[in-house]
Amino acid sequence: MQKISWFLGFGLLVPFYLVFAVVPVVYDTNHMADTLFSADIGWRILQGADPVLDFGHHYAGLFGEYIALGFSLFGPTLKALDYASLLMAGTALILGGVICYRRTGLWSYLLFAIFTSACMLMRAPMEIIPAITKPMSAHSFVYNRFAMSLGLAAFFYCFLATPNKILEAIAGAVTGAIIVMLMLLKTSFGVILPAVLLVLLIQGRIWSGIWVAVGVVMAMGLLDPGFSKFIGSSRYAAASVGDRLTPTGLIWKTLGLLSNQPTVLVLAIASLILTLTTAGVAWVPVLITTLALGAGAFGMALTMGGMGSIGHQFLVLVTALSLCLAEVVRQAGAGPRHPVRIMALVLMAAFAGPHLLNTLGTGVIALNNQSRVLFPAGPLAGYYAEARPGKDLYRVISKPNAPDRLAQLTRAATIRRAEGAPLDTGIEYIMLADGFHQLAQMPGAAEYGIAADTRFSFSFALGAPPVLAYPPWQWDTSPEFQDPETLRADLDIAMIARFAEAESPLRRITKEHFKLCRRSALWDIYLRDGLDRTSCN
Repeated sequence: MQKISWFLGFGLLVPFYLVFAVVPVVYDTNHMADTLFSADIGWRILQGADPVLDFGHHYAGLFGEYIALGFSLFGPTLKALDYASLLMAGTALILGGVICYRRTGLWSYLLFAIFTSACMLMRAPMEIIPAITKPMSAHSFVYNRFAMSLGLAAFFYCFLATPNKILEAIAGAVTGAIIVMLMLLKTSFGVILPAVLLVLLIQGRIWSGIWVAVGVVMAMGLLDPGFSKFIGSSRYAAASVGDRLTPTGLIWKTLGLLSNQPTVLVLAIASLILTLTTAGVAWVPVLITTLALGAGAFGMALTMGGMGSIGHQFLVLVTALSLCLAEVVRQAGAGPRHPVRIMALVLMAAFAGPHLLNTLGTGVIALNNQSRVLFPAGPLAGYYAEARPGKDLYRVISKPNAPDRLAQLTRAATIRRAEGAPLDTGIEYIMLADGFHQLAQMPGAAEYGIAADTRFSFSFALGAPPVLAYPPWQWDTSPEFQDPETLRADLDIAMIARFAEAESPLRRITKEHFKLCRRSALWDIYLRDGLDRTSCN
């Protein structure tokens, strides 16, 4: 009966993976810029560029390598972003399986699989919303969810030891490799390394700590020899962020994450107390391990999303810790009705349930909008974005099969922006379609270096050579803008949004050596001096 329950548990995940993988429409309601950013990073790497070493990158490049792998295996389309997420999920499940083997019960690995699936199939960004109250779909912050999944696997290693020295050594090396992967997903995630080593030292697991260190050295030698990407991305991020990251901002975000979900905080404290008072639990090492790993993971959570973004990543963090505590009490002899194990299930349901159901729901919505897609072929094939499902301007003014549909949408977007409407996902989608249409009227544009402001990427959309000197994520403080001559040398076409939220740094750079070539309702397109201007209007 127990084996049947396990098979049913794993089988329940299959529909969510199928919807995620099979639905052909790539659907966004939020963060279209992040979708294009991810595609641009993968496209640069696919063209042979090395993140951080060949172009500036806030993160050390591992996330982009997965996207490039998705492009390589499945073709350079936006749908490959989903396949890259599945590759990350597979990596986490395999590495977690190695650590959990004969260390945890199969139920704990099943819960780990559900946790990982909820993270990697997530469509609603946990970094910016307290709870899912309506269908949401985005392709942003995937590296954060991958980090959470990998982090839980490392947590299991720290909380639970195995007497088998060979398994302990292998799992220790894998844990070290996981820590390096976290550092190369985002350099700030490196705060987990001292936490892990401190925990193992205090527990007296000296050899376990040594094996973790061996894994760190081997993985860094393989993925980032000389720490060049880790150090380079740290410097680039510090230069790009500027004064946006302040001690005051960190303090407010800390208080916000803790106070935003008081019920989760109470459950976390209760779960820890009940674990420490369970017969057979060595309360001192468990307490220290929970506090040290919790502090390290909370440090990771602080850099998930912007400084002003308060989401529900604290729920995800507490869920991960509660799964570890549930396995601790299980190994101490507690039955399935023990309150710590029940609370772990409650927290898992609170986190995973809404996200997995949202994945199904947005998959259905995406299919229903298949006829509204403005990109029938090419890298953007099947991509559709809207601001408010069911109420946006697409449904109001445009019929799916109208021959002048793009013109109608462009006029509507222009009117809305002129009236002061915010630059939402719906308008951004029309801007993307209009910009793509304008470039398609320029013969040979796919052979030119193209850059656009407002965090659009047209190089990937056209299959054009990437402009490595242009920042993949545009900030006014991006270091690339401090060297306009180098940037201009790689740039042939500059796309300036006519209704941008702020003055474009790209417009300032192209005041010299560039002239206006084409103008649409939404874009000014500048061409570098000396290039063929026969396609200019």
